[in-house]
Amino acid sequence: MKNKKLGKRNLKRIATLSLSMMMLAGMVMPMSDGIYKKSIVTEAEVKYDGEFTNSGRTYRYKISGSEMTLVSVSGGSGNMSIPSSVSVNGKTYTVTALGDWFGSSQTFSSVNVPNTVKSMGNSVFNSANISDLTVSSKINSIGDWFGAHGKIDKVKCDAKNISKIGEYIFYHNTGAEKIVMGNWLVKYKPSGNVLDLSTSDLSTVNKIKNYCVILSSKVDTLKIGKNEFLAEEILKRGELVNGDIRDIINIYVNGKKVECKSANDTVPDILKKNFDRLDMSMFALNYAKSKAKYVLESLGLKYYGDEAYKVKGKLSANEELRIALEVYEYIVKNYTYDAPNAKGTYLKVFDCHTVTKCQEDSQLYAFLLESAGVEAETVFSGIITPVTPQTQAKELKAHPEAKVWIDGKYLISYAGAHAWNAIKVGGKFYYVDSTEGRQYHTGKNKNDAHKTFMFSNKAIEVGAARFGLDAAHGYMGTHGYPNYSLYGDDKYEKALYAFQNRSTMLKTPDCNDILGDIDMSNYYPDEADKDKLMAFNLLSTDLQNKLLKMKPNKPIEGITLKELQSLTVTYTIGGVQKTVKLSDNRNCLTFDPAKLDVTLDGKVNVADLVMMSNLLSGID
Repeated sequence: MKNKKLGKRNLKRIATLSLSMMMLAGMVMPMSDGIYKKSIVTEAEVKYDGEFTNSGRTYRYKISGSEMTLVSVSGGSGNMSIPSSVSVNGKTYTVTALGDWFGSSQTFSSVNVPNTVKSMGNSVFNSANISDLTVSSKINSIGDWFGAHGKIDKVKCDAKNISKIGEYIFYHNTGAEKIVMGNWLVKYKPSGNVLDLSTSDLSTVNKIKNYCVILSSKVDTLKIGKNEFLAEEILKRGELVNGDIRDIINIYVNGKKVECKSANDTVPDILKKNFDRLDMSMFALNYAKSKAKYVLESLGLKYYGDEAYKVKGKLSANEELRIALEVYEYIVKNYTYDAPNAKGTYLKVFDCHTVTKCQEDSQLYAFLLESAGVEAETVFSGIITPVTPQTQAKELKAHPEAKVWIDGKYLISYAGAHAWNAIKVGGKFYYVDSTEGRQYHTGKNKNDAHKTFMFSNKAIEVGAARFGLDAAHGYMGTHGYPNYSLYGDDKYEKALYAFQNRSTMLKTPDCNDILGDIDMSNYYPDEADKDKLMAFNLLSTDLQNKLLKMKPNKPIEGITLKELQSLTVTYTIGGVQKTVKLSDNRNCLTFDPAKLDVTLDGKVNVADLVMMSNLLSGID
């Protein structure tokens, strides 16, 4: 070994100025494949105490006590075995560190860093090409951008006590697909379509570096093994470069593909605990579609899924009503309202069976109804303020998140206070609110659980429905016509909210009917409606047919005096005698004949009484 003592002097060294220098200057850069720019050449000063030669290479060093830091190496390619100790003027120094930029921009067949080395600085092998790198088993600190930008094909590091690893240490390194240093995962860029976290080389990983996982658009499968720490870190961090965890379609846990196989299935616990990143993924959506099939079939309904567009609007009104009611009762009975703890979309509620709130209720209801062939939308309420041409600009400036209502009279803020649904049954739109239905179902007034099933705008206007949409609730402003909820247009939201008709946004849904509101009270079905339906069913068939052709609040024509008198009906039910008047003192009908068909099957008979009784009772 040839040794030359030079004393302290400055080395003007050609270095690569890239993102590494930005990091060293304290600038944190976002990660993306497009961020790297062509490097430029500059001079950087490196102080050293002397130099020596070893195996044909020249090393420069700095000395501190009995320890030596190697600050640079030169001497060509081939195998480089860094010496563990160096003698200078008869004194032996232990090589304990590699300085910043030590072997940067060089090419080596192999590099062996001896076990005496405990720390390696920034950019030690930045832009270097190395076929095989073996790192000290005693290393405990590695600097930023250690092997960035170059090509290192294989890295071996069995160190057990690495306490610090810098940022972006293999950023844009095109070599090894996967690099584990000690118990740290520092790089994983799958070459195929599988992000495999179940392999044995990852079994002991308990620390990972930011942005160490680099996906490509073709990665669609995730495999999770027994190392739950690693899976949780990958799923919860959201620091996946280039790709997106939302593109994952298939997930395997301990070798078993995660699939829904029953109406009561949920995803495995490891996914439940970390579902936030999967919430809008293709995996979560496909799982929900599979579960929807089992749920609908368990309710005696047919699943159409992605083919639902072929039958929407073509099913009978009676069948659409049956679907709407079955799904409404399923959501009300099976999911618990807990707004403070409900976080995520309807996919999380459905796939994990978590608690829910109005937004997830409405989305899940729309998703299931459309899967069964019934058109459904979600509707949000908003804070609204009347404006004039003179005040509009001022209000918009004060509320930049707001939009002008379709007729130009109101300013709408999209801070939604409540969410529910507009569904199309028999060619007409109705409102459905499963969240409010649940409040009744789980409260004292259990028999009111259907009050929010198929109601109208008028019911909201008169304050009959408990939505917090009327002025009495204060925070809603002067009046609360609901508006269709707004969703984004990226590919994930379009897939997740495929049920939402974006062309109808900002419009008030045309919900003008209330199912079972026979006496036209503009509220919801009640005992008075049931009494009128019962009285009608007790009339002669001939008189029924005549009345069905008439309009409410119009003078009755075409019937005999005896028939007119028979419109006051007395009957006894459950030991209670009731008298019901189907006409008033003006000889006008006190009910709407069109509302008598509660089952929407085109007939008025005892089946409508059964349906009405169901609407006025609790949910089993």
